[in-house]
Amino acid sequence: MKPDCLVCSRSEKLHKVVETETLTTYIERITTEMQLRKPTFRGAQGYLCGTGVLAQGVAFKMELTFKQLIADGHIANNESFTVIDENIPGNLFVKIQVDPE
Repeated sequence: MKPDCLVCSRSEKLHKVVETETLTTYIERITTEMQLRKPTFRGAQGYLCGTGVLAQGVAFKMELTFKQLIADGHIANNESFTVIDENIPGNLFVKIQVDPE
């Protein structure tokens, strides 16, 4: 096991976002940065985004800002998420820190 491998080390990657960023913008950015294809994010509050049937159930969240997602109880600041994607052999772990603009 490589200690710096995000998949096999089970380490958590911190992602900082500003509260005015939309979920769509964040997902587009992280998909490019981490070379993901169709990520699914699962956290303590449930699914943040997903594919297939999951995508239909959470589609309304995609245009919300992180400030709105927190206010509506969809996520908590500094919440940890398990990220599942067909381009990775296991799960990734991401913590999203929401900062004021």
